Amino acid sequence: MLPAADPIAHEREQWRARVTDHEAIRTAGESLIRRERKAIDELFVRRTQSLPDIVIDPDQNALNLPQHADLMRYWHALPRDAGADLPGRNAIRPEDLRGTLGDLMLLETDATGADFIYRVYGSNIAINAGQDWTGWTVGAMSLKTGGGIGLFYRAVYVACALSRKPIYTAHEAMPYQSPSLWRRLIVPLTGNSNDVAWFLVANLPEKFRRHDRAREIEMRRRLGPGDGA
Repeated sequence: MLPAADPIAHEREQWRARVTDHEAIRTAGESLIRRERKAIDELFVRRTQSLPDIVIDPDQNALNLPQHADLMRYWHALPRDAGADLPGRNAIRPEDLRGTLGDLMLLETDATGADFIYRVYGSNIAINAGQDWTGWTVGAMSLKTGGGIGLFYRAVYVACALSRKPIYTAHEAMPYQSPSLWRRLIVPLTGNSNDVAWFLVANLPEKFRRHDRAREIEMRRRLGPGDGA
């Protein structure tokens, strides 16, 4: 008798080609700047989820989560080099963020320009995401969890880098996670050159689901041994 197919492994393989298509991800990010959402919306339709909110350069006064408003104020107040429109990564002082570090992520662009490495992954985010993804790329995380949500994340980071503007998003969480919604504010930072190479993100979970044994089992299956390679 043949062993039953692993549905999560099958799902990972279904998404592998798209997760490794860096050019398509860059194109999706460029489209977001033009307010063209087809590629992103198709992803969420395929995942049978509601379409996400995406706002490039949101009005600071319209941010209704205090953590987002605080991050925006902090980012605007960061020192900039003479003639620079954006602060650099080195302007960030962790001691200034001590009260909110658990809700923050810091990502660095990798060599492809279309994937991003979690350098800091806040403890509150890790608890609600089911794993601390520090050191992982968004692409590898996406392959491990299956379902392609990392394609959305990466396209938004590309759009943030190219537009050089903060971006607000709200989207449905993975079904196995305790929160049902994630709200993010992403602010861009430059690296050694004037190019955007880093992102500081306040990522807030909302609308928590009741404890469910089946969801807990699904989380263990997706985040268990094995990686996204």
